[in-house]
Amino acid sequence: MKRMMVSEILGLQVDSVIENDFRVRSAKPAYKNNGDHYIVLELADHSGTIGGKWWKGMPADLQDLQNAKYVNVYGRLDEYNGVRSINADFVIPIDEPVDVSQFLPVAALPLDVLERRVKAHWRSVKDQDLAAVLDGILGDPKIWNRFVEAPAATHNHHACRHGLIQHTLEVTDMAAAMSEVQATWGYRPVSRDLIVTAALLHDLGKIYELTGNSGDFSYTTTGELIGHISIAVQVIGKACQKIPRMTQHRRDMLLHTILSHHGKGEYGSPKAPMFAEAQIVHAADVMDMQLFLMQERSADAAEDFVWVKSLDNRRIYTRAFDTPETVSEEILVRKPLPTIRFATQSGTDYKLRREVPLIGRVAAGTPIPAIEDSGELLLVDDETLTSSDELFALRVKGESMTGDGIMDGDIVLVRAEEENAPGNIMVVHLTDDDEAAIKRIEYRGGNVVLASSNPAFDDIPVLNPESMTTRGRIIGRLVAA
Repeated sequence: MKRMMVSEILGLQVDSVIENDFRVRSAKPAYKNNGDHYIVLELADHSGTIGGKWWKGMPADLQDLQNAKYVNVYGRLDEYNGVRSINADFVIPIDEPVDVSQFLPVAALPLDVLERRVKAHWRSVKDQDLAAVLDGILGDPKIWNRFVEAPAATHNHHACRHGLIQHTLEVTDMAAAMSEVQATWGYRPVSRDLIVTAALLHDLGKIYELTGNSGDFSYTTTGELIGHISIAVQVIGKACQKIPRMTQHRRDMLLHTILSHHGKGEYGSPKAPMFAEAQIVHAADVMDMQLFLMQERSADAAEDFVWVKSLDNRRIYTRAFDTPETVSEEILVRKPLPTIRFATQSGTDYKLRREVPLIGRVAAGTPIPAIEDSGELLLVDDETLTSSDELFALRVKGESMTGDGIMDGDIVLVRAEEENAPGNIMVVHLTDDDEAAIKRIEYRGGNVVLASSNPAFDDIPVLNPESMTTRGRIIGRLVAA
C-alpha cells in the first residue's frame, strides 16, 4: 500500500481506514474518566501533523513509543470539535526509513529560493555600518549554514527544517513594506536599513538556542539558560565592536530593536519598543507568527470555526474569501523565479541540456541601450523547459530588482514572448530611443506600471498601455535567474 501524506489523510472522509507510517513527534499518557489508561500521539511527516489516540495503549507501550522515532499506525480517521485525528487500533514502532526526507517538516519554499530572497534584503542595505554587521554575521559560513537549517521554534510556528530562514524572510518582507508605507506619510523618516538589518538578525540566537536535525526540535542548555534574544545581542554586539566607525548611539538602537522584538517582559523582551523602527520589527514578528498559525490551522480544519489555543485560545474562521471567476487586474501574485541550472560540456544528470545565446546585458536600474548579441553561448539545464521554447540569456546591470533576488551581474533566462500579465517580470523597450530594462508589470488603478522591487528605484508609468503589446515593446519574460 502506498504511503499517504498527512495532508492527504486530513482530506479523507471521517471513519476512513488508515494504515500508514509516521514520524512520532510525541507520545504522552492520558486517562479516561474511569481511570483507564490510553496514549495520546502527535504524528507527522513533511506535509503536516495529525493527532492520534491509542485507546488500548498500555504503560509498557508508552515507553516503547517514547523511544521510537517512527511508527506504523492502523486505525480510523476521527473528528472532534472540528479537529481530525486518528483513533488507533495498533501502533507499532518501526525502523528508520531509508528515505527520511518525506517524514521531516520543511519550509514552504525551496531553500535556494529562500536564500536568494534573504540575500536580496541583505544586499539592499546601503548603510555602511549596518551592511558591515550583516556581512560579519551572515557572511560567516558557519553561522549561515546553521541559520538556513534551523527551525524557528520547537512547535507552533515554523517548527521545521529551514523554518528560521522562512520566518526571517517573512518578517523582513513585512517590516520592509511597513517602512515604505511610513515614508509616504511625511512623518519623521524611519531607517529602512535599520529595520531590514534588525529583521534579518532578530532571531539569530535560535541557531544556538534550538537543536534537533531529525525534526524532534528541543532547547539546548544554552538556550534554556540564556534564550535566543540575549544570545543574538551578544553575537550582534561583538560584530558591532569590530566596526570602529560605528557610534555607540547607532549600536544601541540596533541592539534595542533586537532586545524589544517580543514586545514586553512576559514574552521575553527586557525592553518594550521605544522608537518606530523597533515597533515595526516587533509588529512584523508578531504578525508573521499569528498569520502562520491561522493559515496552518485553517488548512486542515474540517469546520468553519475552530479554536486556536496558541492564539490566546481565539476562535478563528477558516473559510477562504470567495474568489470570482474573473480575477480583477488589480490582483497581483508575485511568484519567485526558479534558479538557472548550468550544465557542463562533459555531461549532466538533468533531463534537458541546451545551448542558450547570451545576447548582452539589460538594465535593472537606469535604462541602457537595447541589448545586442554577444555571440556567447551558455549551456543550460532545466527539466521545465521544452525544445520549443525560444530562450536567450542576459546579464543584469543595476540593482532595481534586488527585491526579487536579481542582482547586479546576475544572468537571467528570458523566454521570447509578449504576454504582459500582471506580476510577470519582463524585458521591455521603454522608449522610442531603443533602450531596454527589466521590470515587473503591475496594474494599479487601471494604469500600467513598470515596477522596481528595490524601493530605492522609482517605478516607471506606461503612458500608452496599448503599445505594450506591439512587437518590440516587450522583448520577453524572465523564467529563471
